[in-house]
Amino acid sequence: MSIASVNLETANGNLHVSSGNTAVTVVYITNYSEDDAEFTLWALSSGETATNTTMIYNAVPVYAGDTYYLDLEKLIYNDNDALQANANINGRLSATVSYIAV
Repeated sequence: MSIASVNLETANGNLHVSSGNTAVTVVYITNYSEDDAEFTLWALSSGETATNTTMIYNAVPVYAGDTYYLDLEKLIYNDNDALQANANINGRLSATVSYIAV
């Protein structure tokens, strides 16, 4: 099992890019600020860009000091597939992703 963490910005950023075949087991989006924020999440096949078609969560609110987690959906990624996210405001949200090789 591996873990990766990033701060979410208003520009889309990678939470996970698969090296070989991997499965994302859980994603935590934490609001470490004193103000509410939102995140949007995309699941991308290798070479795809973030669009409405690849969006899997849209403008999900995360209240100040709270954590939103996604642990029921298990996504399987092939080589270079990616999980991307952004926030509506910089400096409020972080993301931690746990994944395993399959």
